[in-house]
Amino acid sequence: MILLLCLPVFLIALCFYSKNSKKRIKGRHVMITGGSSGIGLKVAEQCLLEGANVTLLARDETKLNEAKESLLKLKDSNNDKLFGKIQVFSVDVSGPTSKLFDVVSTAEETFGSVYMLVNNAGFARAAKFEELPEATVRSMMEVNFMGSFFLTQRVVGNMKKAGEGGIIVFVSSQGGLFGIFGFTAYAASKGALVKFAEALHMEPGDVAKALIDDALKGKFSSSVGMEGFMLTTMCGGMGPVTDLLSFSSQVFLTGLFRIISVFYLWSFDRIISNARDRNESEKIDEVKAK
Repeated sequence: MILLLCLPVFLIALCFYSKNSKKRIKGRHVMITGGSSGIGLKVAEQCLLEGANVTLLARDETKLNEAKESLLKLKDSNNDKLFGKIQVFSVDVSGPTSKLFDVVSTAEETFGSVYMLVNNAGFARAAKFEELPEATVRSMMEVNFMGSFFLTQRVVGNMKKAGEGGIIVFVSSQGGLFGIFGFTAYAASKGALVKFAEALHMEPGDVAKALIDDALKGKFSSSVGMEGFMLTTMCGGMGPVTDLLSFSSQVFLTGLFRIISVFYLWSFDRIISNARDRNESEKIDEVKAK
């Protein structure tokens, strides 16, 4: 009874504790890795519409220039005078850090210190664990985790010197929250990214729209869709409390979501099992045919 009476008071206090006032990026420098396509390009669009000056980083120079052209066309078709400026650099985040840091310095000479960094670069390769080539595993860890780690390290230093704070965004996936068959290396790289974000947060200092809005409001995690919400709720763990809705969901819905997840896992296991049986059956038929 006492617990029930104290709970509303606790939740009200938490509302005041949560810092959800939306930050502004108009005129600020936003840097996005993996920005030539997909989520990275859509995030760039959203940031430009918010009035930010955007730097896109990606490996493929041709795709980068195509992305820049598409963003410039968006600017021409948009009547919003807030639309920011854009620059692009071809660089591999998994390459030598000296080259990556030189690109950051050049970008900051034009747009000033990076205020918001979106670590979006990443890739996945599906294969059975024992069939994964060492080169692929190392490359995945370098791009998905190490690239984000060292770039963030470089940018955070300047953020602290500027004394204006800043925003760091890590784009993970469902694979970073639970293991998926065929994606052992990918899940490990994205899981490392999630734990890195949790640890970094303790130190001082549509998908694209949801990601940007949540980042500007100071939320630690951002999800899209029911499955994403369920996973981030169940995997809250020791993550920081940055908004009332996420905290309340973790307290009251984790048990229910865990029950639902059992059916998800059962269904997923059935799919994998059926696919394995089908493959084995096809191999047997091939042998008999020979």
